[in-house]
Amino acid sequence: MKMTWSEYLADLGQNQAQIARSSGVSQATVSRWLSGDVIPDAEKVVGVARAFEESPLVALVAAGYLEANEIHAAVQMPRRYLLRSFTELELAQEMLRRVADAKGDLLERPMDVDHPAWSGVGGAAQDDVEALPHAAKGDAEEVEEDDHTP
Repeated sequence: MKMTWSEYLADLGQNQAQIARSSGVSQATVSRWLSGDVIPDAEKVVGVARAFEESPLVALVAAGYLEANEIHAAVQMPRRYLLRSFTELELAQEMLRRVADAKGDLLERPMDVDHPAWSGVGGAAQDDVEALPHAAKGDAEEVEEDDHTP
C-alpha cells in the first residue's frame, strides 16, 4: 500500500506547529497538506524530509513525485561522471585540451617535485635526484654535466 503525503506527515510524530516550524512553512500550509487539499512542490517535500532527518526519496514517493520502484533501482551515474568509463585516449585528449586552454606558462616551467601531482608517482625522491651525479658507473672516467645537473 502506498503512503500518501498526509500519512507521511502524520508518521513524523509531530504536531502541525512543529512540522511548520521545522520546515519553514506556515501552520496553515501544514494543515492543508494534512487534509490532502494541497501537495507541496518537490523542493518543500525534500525540505520537510531533511528537517526531520528522513530520506527525501521516501518523501518524494509519498508526495507522488516518484514511484516506489524508482528509488529501489540502482542509481546509474551519467558516463561523464565516471572516469573509469573513459579510454586512455579520451583521458589524454581531455588533458591536452585543458593544457591548451590553460593561460600562462604551464608548459614553459618545470614542475616542482613537491607538487601534489607527483605524490602518487613512483620513482626518485628529491634526495635521490640530488644524488644522481654521484651515481655514475664505477668504470666511467668522467660524468658530463649539463644544465640539469644540480
